[in-house]
Amino acid sequence: MMTPLPTQIKDADFLVRQRRACLFSEPGTGKTLTALEAWKQVGGRLVVVAPPIALGMWAKNIQDHCGKRVQRIKSGKDKIDDKADAFVMSYAMAGKFFLQPNVLVLDEADALKTLSSERTKAVFGVRCKMTQCLAYGVPYVWFLTGTPIRRYADDLYPVLQALWPDHLQKYFGISSLTAFQNKFCVTQMRRFHPRQPMKATVIGNKNEDQLRDFIYGNKIAVRRTMADVAAYMPPLTIRQVTVDFDNSDELREATGEAVYAGEADPIMAKARRLLGVAKANHVAEYVYDVWEQLTCPVLVLYWHKDVGTALEEQLKSENRLLTIRKIDGATSQDKRAEAEADFNAQHCDILLGQIASMGVAINLQKGSHYAVFAERDWSPAAQEQALRRLWRLGQDTHVQIDICEAEHPMDEAVGMVVTRKGKSATKIID
Repeated sequence: MMTPLPTQIKDADFLVRQRRACLFSEPGTGKTLTALEAWKQVGGRLVVVAPPIALGMWAKNIQDHCGKRVQRIKSGKDKIDDKADAFVMSYAMAGKFFLQPNVLVLDEADALKTLSSERTKAVFGVRCKMTQCLAYGVPYVWFLTGTPIRRYADDLYPVLQALWPDHLQKYFGISSLTAFQNKFCVTQMRRFHPRQPMKATVIGNKNEDQLRDFIYGNKIAVRRTMADVAAYMPPLTIRQVTVDFDNSDELREATGEAVYAGEADPIMAKARRLLGVAKANHVAEYVYDVWEQLTCPVLVLYWHKDVGTALEEQLKSENRLLTIRKIDGATSQDKRAEAEADFNAQHCDILLGQIASMGVAINLQKGSHYAVFAERDWSPAAQEQALRRLWRLGQDTHVQIDICEAEHPMDEAVGMVVTRKGKSATKIID
């Protein structure tokens, strides 16, 4: 059984007291144990909804920490174990069973950021009206995510509308997504294809202080940062490393067109991908130099599949006897677990991880303390979640994070957007 930290005990009390509450604590600060401590206080049937890759972790923690019988639901045809105290399922299963829990835990709940998605409707009902949905009538609903704002402030609308609609109406007169965006988001009319009409697109946040005061003033959420558990954590250093890139006519052409486009534009996406590939050989050389100086594996993070392929090919070239593992969107759960185990046992030299696949339910702090970002995405939350695979509770060594950037307009643009988004989100949730 794990021993909870004082912060986890305090936050568990918050969840129990508020009944419906958000735990916005940063990745690595122990949200899982906090929720289980809270459940131990209130008892009753527990249902945990989480991404598929996190289900095994939840089942093990429920058994080990709470000593309770748990069923992991894998398909809509599974027969419910009437003797189970807890159930864990993916968001895809959320609307397929009528379980009537006493406690509903929504893990990595930023997955519910889209009002019209099937998973959001299954959990919170159509338009988040809390009818004919998993959360309907549940006494305790706990919304867990370390990255509640991945894009812009409207990521928060579904949970606020579902669990606190009266508050939104009372304080702001808001009862629709459009009204929420008008109040807290900056929008601009944009066209993303010549044959498509112009449409209002969110490009930023506004009135961040008002939204923050609303969330924390009404005790809707509690947030812990790594500073709150600093006494139990080693230092973290993040630095920018300049690398070369192989220029090409295609990259130059895409870059020239992309300077007129927004971050969501396909031309911009193409230019970013081409630059990532153009940097890959040079990043691989840097990673190899770092690895030679260490006594542990190196975690290498990238965004585009083509970049991961190029990194792997370069690291395997020149007769280098490196043991390389890889986790991306196509990696099965079994292969993912094998890669994680090999890394933590230091049975591999390099772990290549696609950022979008490295955000949850993978703990690498036992295997290494060094990560290199070959490229970044527009989302500061995605980057933050990825680096927290190493810098989290249980790590006992100074963690070093290197971000490889080229002297190129695309990397400069991404860096500026990540910084701007990060500052704006921080104004709301920190």
